[in-house]
Amino acid sequence: MNTGHKGTREQAGLARTFGGWIKNPRLKFICAAVLVTSLLLPHIVVAQTAYAQDAPKLWVDGGILQSDVPPIIVNQRVLVPLGVLAKYFGVHAQWNQERRTAYLFFADGRQMALSPGSYWVWIWRESEDGTDWKFEEEIALDVAPVAVNGRIMVPLGFVMKQMGLTAEWDGQQYMVKITSPWCGKYDPSAVVAADLMPSPDIQSTHPDILALANEITSGLQSDREKLVAIHDWVASNIKYDVEDLMEPNVKKPQDALSVLKRRSGVCAGYSALTAALLRASGIPARVVNGWARQWNETWVDLLRSLPEDLLSNGNHAWNEVLVDGRWVPVDVTWDAGTVANGVFTPKLRRTYLDPAPGAFSDDHSKARPSDTPPDPNHYYFKLGEKAQQEILKLAFSFAEKRLSYYPAVGLKDGDQIKAFQLVMIGDTPEKEKTYLLECLRIEGFGWTVRSFTEVPPDYLLPSGGYTYGAMWNQ
Repeated sequence: MNTGHKGTREQAGLARTFGGWIKNPRLKFICAAVLVTSLLLPHIVVAQTAYAQDAPKLWVDGGILQSDVPPIIVNQRVLVPLGVLAKYFGVHAQWNQERRTAYLFFADGRQMALSPGSYWVWIWRESEDGTDWKFEEEIALDVAPVAVNGRIMVPLGFVMKQMGLTAEWDGQQYMVKITSPWCGKYDPSAVVAADLMPSPDIQSTHPDILALANEITSGLQSDREKLVAIHDWVASNIKYDVEDLMEPNVKKPQDALSVLKRRSGVCAGYSALTAALLRASGIPARVVNGWARQWNETWVDLLRSLPEDLLSNGNHAWNEVLVDGRWVPVDVTWDAGTVANGVFTPKLRRTYLDPAPGAFSDDHSKARPSDTPPDPNHYYFKLGEKAQQEILKLAFSFAEKRLSYYPAVGLKDGDQIKAFQLVMIGDTPEKEKTYLLECLRIEGFGWTVRSFTEVPPDYLLPSGGYTYGAMWNQ
């Protein structure tokens, strides 16, 4: 299914300094209470701003958080570079040079504005009709943010409170220690905080998301069981939005909450909702933007068909989920059904739930794909119409009654040319069994059967990503 990935659209919050409204239809959240505080450093009295030579360290989840501008101390408060913390903890931040103001977008619905030299923080909340953002209040800080070498430095305690985290001062080591709730649960080399934190498009702490995640995973113990349950719920309850795919002027929000409310979305929306439900269940999850192709097109076909923005940024989105100590790919969109002639037909499957890596990488790529195979002696290729018909005849020789099938794919394996085809045999769809037909091409003779074996119903067969000589037309 060509998903027509819309990608994450630029978020542009247009704010007045005092009062008024912010136009930002992409950010549709329900807001939570705002708590503001600052981190007091006991036993340390600093008469003036302390810079690099006196810079305290910022210790986060067992390691020092590096920044080109180190933390500073102003009036007994630690100030840290806003961008570094926001990036690590998954909070979206924007800098408006004209207004010299930093904007923070929290997943629970708050939008905040801070300016260097100003003791005030401005808070906006979503309007009743969900189309605008209305100014709500301004809160006084006891120390103003400052700009240092192009970075806005903000009071650490204030930021920690907004993120729902705590920090403590270690005067002996002259460092601030921040420990997140998930520290020690996962391998820090495999997961970053953003894989568990909410974001503007992945509102994993929203009450509706939390309630649904609890409902879906109720009674389940392992992360894998929860992943399967969340995958099946999203694939079964979200309809693919063909209008959003086909109409260039249709740009519906694809954040998790919007997709949940509409019960429809494209691949970006499927992935955002899946990630939100997984994070709400305590399972690290990412949204991956990349390239995906159909069984009947090569990577060359795909690259030639894409407009410039999708050619550069990718045409599809899926998830990576940390279960059993490893990151597994999950494409809920492709497991939800198919699109043909502008019509979405729902059909739940688990073909793209932790599939075989080789098969998944045959039609999904996080890096821009190449038009030539990485290994010239071993790659799958697109069979021509004549070869497809010959393989299909061999498949029918095994079917006594009813047969359905997937198109065959060719494989160059050293000096051998092989072909594989999935066939389903049974009196009814409910009684179908899935078989893998493997064929070998013998020069001067044609195609012959090598094996015919039963495989799981969700077996994932690679599709041909490249071309191979005359086989293209045979």
